[in-house]
Amino acid sequence: MLKVAIRADGGSKIGMGHITRCLALAEELKDENCDITFITKNIEAVTKKLIEEKFKFIALSDLQTEEIIYMKEKIKGFDILITDSYDIDFKYLDEIKKRGIFLVTVDDLNLLESYPSDIVINGNIYAEDLNYTSTYGQTKFLLGTKYTLLRKEFRNIPPKEIKDTLENILITMGGSDPNGFTLKILEIIKDRKDLKIDVVIGASFENKLVNEINELIKMSGNISTYHDVNAKIMKELMIKADIAISAGGSTLYELAAAGVPTLAIIAADNQIRNVEYMSKAECILNLGFEVNKDMLIKNFNKLLYDDVKRREISSKCQKLVNGNGAKICANKIIREKSMLVGLK
Repeated sequence: MLKVAIRADGGSKIGMGHITRCLALAEELKDENCDITFITKNIEAVTKKLIEEKFKFIALSDLQTEEIIYMKEKIKGFDILITDSYDIDFKYLDEIKKRGIFLVTVDDLNLLESYPSDIVINGNIYAEDLNYTSTYGQTKFLLGTKYTLLRKEFRNIPPKEIKDTLENILITMGGSDPNGFTLKILEIIKDRKDLKIDVVIGASFENKLVNEINELIKMSGNISTYHDVNAKIMKELMIKADIAISAGGSTLYELAAAGVPTLAIIAADNQIRNVEYMSKAECILNLGFEVNKDMLIKNFNKLLYDDVKRREISSKCQKLVNGNGAKICANKIIREKSMLVGLK
């Protein structure tokens, strides 16, 4: 049995995307008889999620220099280390790799000068256009939407049924919403009583924002909220939705796998490429960096009155993302690790 450590973080500032995609990979590795332990900063939303998903975890302090020293000792008990954190730099990875562990890096932006990892996974639509380099020339780069790390619930979803008339809207800003976009969107569309609106409240939403959302919608009969949903419920909400309004992070790939025509908002700088590339691929409509009333209504109406366009977008989305990435990556990790063992 291979022992796998996964070093990933989440929370109100960075959202839950890193944790969610590592859970997807962890599930597949667990199915292949690997023993999984998460190593993460002690953030309540993250540790609660790991407990719910029945994964072991080790909580870290916030001191990066101490963490490297700690990790170099801790990984002695593991065969594989998977990292997914913007706090981890080249020096960190290089120090860890020198300990001889099989190193996998889940990445988004290619911000390091090179990668001392055995495998680098970037499942974003733009990944193949990033100029990755390997420190020692043997790194396997798994790039593009073939390798997008989604939970198994999003694997091979049947083609979406597109209705002639739009009835259901899904609003999801991911695991956190530091910009308060959920509230701003609801203020614009809350009076559309002809539509049913489902709102996902992420695990790391600030209490103040949640209270403001609840106050805004308390008299409405057409708006429902769902708190910190699991992958099964999220999939059901997406299948139900005729369109979605979403932040531009990893949720876009879940929506694509489910074939949901989506209006996407860039909620953070690391979402810019995601939204721009998916817009060019005609898989989403790009709302830009802010919740602008005129822009939202204009693009909303493009989909509201055009079921042909919704069908076209839905089809392109499901061709782009089939949800098998986590399984493919897990199999590749195990195979590459086994080959190295065989060579020794």
